[in-house]
Amino acid sequence: MYNVFPDLLTYGFFSPTLLRIVVALTFTYLAYTHFKHKDAIAHIRLPILGGGAWLAWMAVIVEIAVALGLFLGYYTQIAALVGFLGALKHFVWRNAYPQ
Repeated sequence: MYNVFPDLLTYGFFSPTLLRIVVALTFTYLAYTHFKHKDAIAHIRLPILGGGAWLAWMAVIVEIAVALGLFLGYYTQIAALVGFLGALKHFVWRNAYPQ
C-alpha cells in the first residue's frame, strides 16, 4: 500500500498511548472546570439525583478517576467506558444545565 508519509508508520505503536494521554488531559481539564464552578453546580436540581454540593464533588472525583485510569493505563477499558458515559451525559444535558 502506498503511503504519503512512510516514516510516520514507525510511530504507530505510540498512537494509543498518545490518545489516552490527550483524553486524560481533557478529563482533567473538565474536572478542574467543575471544581471551579462547584458553587453554581450545587444550586442545580437534577430530576432524579436532586442537588447539592456533593453533586459537583462526585463529578470531580469520577472525572479525576477516569483521567488517572487513562493516563496510567490502569483498567483502561473500564475508564474509557465510564468516560464515554460521562461524555454522553454532558452531550445530552448540555443545553438544560449549562453550568
